[in-house]
Amino acid sequence: MSSLIAELKQILDFRKARGKSYPLWVLLLLIIMGILAGYHGYRPLQTFVEEHHRSLCQLLGFKELAAPSYSTFWRVMLGLDFLALSHQFEHWMGSQGAIDSPDNRVASIDDKRIRQRLTNAAGKERFVGLVSLFAVEVGVTLKLEALTQ
Repeated sequence: MSSLIAELKQILDFRKARGKSYPLWVLLLLIIMGILAGYHGYRPLQTFVEEHHRSLCQLLGFKELAAPSYSTFWRVMLGLDFLALSHQFEHWMGSQGAIDSPDNRVASIDDKRIRQRLTNAAGKERFVGLVSLFAVEVGVTLKLEALTQ
């Protein structure tokens, strides 16, 4: 079984070396955890890290973890290769077992769109949606597909 952290470490860091305070995998893990905890948006993600500082340090094995600013989360989401993220997440989910269960006969397809557009300085729009195939009985996402323009 692979860990989610090991999968997130496989995603190429697109950022320049100068000014990086956190490995990309840490930021991605914080984003995933924050969103799962109901912190939707750049500023709420910063709040999530601030509110759960002690627990996150213990979980990640850091002596200290300053909360990334909301603009750090924004820049990561703007430049991130969402197809690579969905591929690594899908790989991780596939390694968690229970997918080959005979109870996997009922599947659900779900489409989510983000409300805000992510655009770069040139005005190019980034990630706009996600389609997932979900095994209902076992509660496992079988396939993710990012929709971009």
